[in-house]
Amino acid sequence: MGLGVLVVCGWGQIALAGQTVELDQASALADQSPKTTSVQPTPAHDPEKGYSVQILAKRSLFFPSIAHSDMPLSPGEKFNLAVLNSTSPAAFLGSGFRAAIGQAADTPAGYGQGAEGYFKRFGASLATNASTNLFGTFLLASLAHHDPRYFVEGDGSVGQSIKYGLRRVVFTRTDAGHKAFNWDGLTAPLLAASLANAYRPEQNRTASDTFKQYGIAIAITAGVNALKEYWPTITRRVLVPIHMDW
Repeated sequence: MGLGVLVVCGWGQIALAGQTVELDQASALADQSPKTTSVQPTPAHDPEKGYSVQILAKRSLFFPSIAHSDMPLSPGEKFNLAVLNSTSPAAFLGSGFRAAIGQAADTPAGYGQGAEGYFKRFGASLATNASTNLFGTFLLASLAHHDPRYFVEGDGSVGQSIKYGLRRVVFTRTDAGHKAFNWDGLTAPLLAASLANAYRPEQNRTASDTFKQYGIAIAITAGVNALKEYWPTITRRVLVPIHMDW
């Protein structure tokens, strides 16, 4: 009887050991088998779910239009943003650069050369920029309930950043956070270029020259958008990701 018990126990241990080996082998085969993963589209490129964008943790003094909050702006806040945009370091440096280019090309020729000609070009550029902000950032954006701020995508390649900057020329964000055609941003530079005929030299107050200035303004906007994409990286600003219904 004692021998039988020992035999049974021995066979039980062997059986358990065999099951353990089989389980270990099965586990090893499962580890070696190819794993299947479900690839989900990146939020920044999913047209159904919108875009993941980023906001600054703190307002930028150089580019006040870069969003640092996803809360909608009141008309008064949009007016304040227009003032900040018009008096920012970016506005003064940009106008200085445009004045230097105009001075070198002697355009508009009616401003002449020398220090007087340069400061006339500089003042005209500042005035046009202020008019653009007054029309686009404040007046038209308030009427259309559009958000005139720039929301950085920030984590793409150079090509993707340029494409996003160009897209932001054509499309904007509503106060409710949805996608909308940027008719206020596209109309404001044309209104400002038309208003500039009041202080531009008489020979440059033509329709062709007005639309030329308008085209230059749109191209500059696209270029500045690309710079804004990398501004947080350049200045090591803290970015906070948010989701936008684009």
